[in-house]
Amino acid sequence: MPLSTRRPHHITSQGAEAGVYVRLGSTTRQADLALVAELERNARGIAFADLPEPRATVEDLDLQVLSELRGRTTSVDDLLALGLAVKQGEQIVPTSAGILAACPDPTRFLPSAWVQCGRLRGPHGADIFEQTGIHGPTPLAIDLAVEFLLKHAYKTAAFG
Repeated sequence: MPLSTRRPHHITSQGAEAGVYVRLGSTTRQADLALVAELERNARGIAFADLPEPRATVEDLDLQVLSELRGRTTSVDDLLALGLAVKQGEQIVPTSAGILAACPDPTRFLPSAWVQCGRLRGPHGADIFEQTGIHGPTPLAIDLAVEFLLKHAYKTAAFG
């Protein structure tokens, strides 16, 4: 049976914004507005990464960083071909993917577009021992996150 194209479904008496619930593990939880929007995009076959970011311009992207990552020069035409930018009328604007991939400060447009790493300790792993926030283009954050993980990967302690 094909999936419904009218997703997400909601409890009529609660309305489309408050009446959407999702299954998370063994619990059912009310979906927040961001999740409802994501479910609606998903039902229409639209990925968040493909959405244009109208507040940004191609000048907000660091083409040098992309060129280094790709191992070759990156042009505006490449941005369009890779889905990192789209045409909107006469303008070319970055997509969410473009902001994540090449904007030196993606949090200007996507506030949660950063990586947070933490090392926990304590009998229940609830105490934060060390943490770091990694900002900048997401591809560059990967090496820094792996570096943090490797720094803490084999640390143990036993006290008697």
